[in-house]
Amino acid sequence: MKFDKKNGVPTIALFCSFSDFFSNVMIAWLLIPGGIVVIVYAVKIVDQFFGEIPFAEKIFGSGGTYTFIKLLGLAMTLFSIVWLTGDLPHWLRSTFGKFFGGVS
Repeated sequence: MKFDKKNGVPTIALFCSFSDFFSNVMIAWLLIPGGIVVIVYAVKIVDQFFGEIPFAEKIFGSGGTYTFIKLLGLAMTLFSIVWLTGDLPHWLRSTFGKFFGGVS
């Protein structure tokens, strides 16, 4: 336990400052609805902004661009939820750590 030098009161060390926490929460709360909007409006997004994406059409077949955009929106939403809960480092280690031997 650490003590404040001014008045000798015990202090609790937080993992991050309030501003870091607030910015993480705000970013996550903006990206979650953003991902849902991308999923819902995938057709309009593709038609107005992107057009067909060649590698998505090759991988997913006909209509693959729409599938790719919807998967991108789903990934954005899930990533935001994992980030919001503060479990991102653990999730990245458990998911991708097996591909990198030095990471534990």
